[in-house]
Amino acid sequence: MSRTPRARWLLAYGYPETVPNEPHHESSVFDRVLAYLIAGLVLLSVASFVAVIIGTQAGAGADDGFSHGLWPSVLLFPLFALPVAFLLLVVLLVRGVNRRSRLAKGGS
Repeated sequence: MSRTPRARWLLAYGYPETVPNEPHHESSVFDRVLAYLIAGLVLLSVASFVAVIIGTQAGAGADDGFSHGLWPSVLLFPLFALPVAFLLLVVLLVRGVNRRSRLAKGGS
């Protein structure tokens, strides 16, 4: 059986000749929703930061302008969303570690 140069290189550096046929374990729907929620919270927080920067540059902060309209929500959103996103990230990491340890022990 002739092998390509890439296959010979992979075998020479310790890559196994065959790849085991283990079932692919996908993350649960809850994990995916959690990941998208984290990404959404962080992106909205960054958008809030950018809005405050642009608003300040445009003069919205002059004469107590940030205390009217939608600005208080825009200012406070990152203060709550980023810590919640961090806690959700920790939850997602713990769930992933638990899932991997169960798979390593042979459980399902």
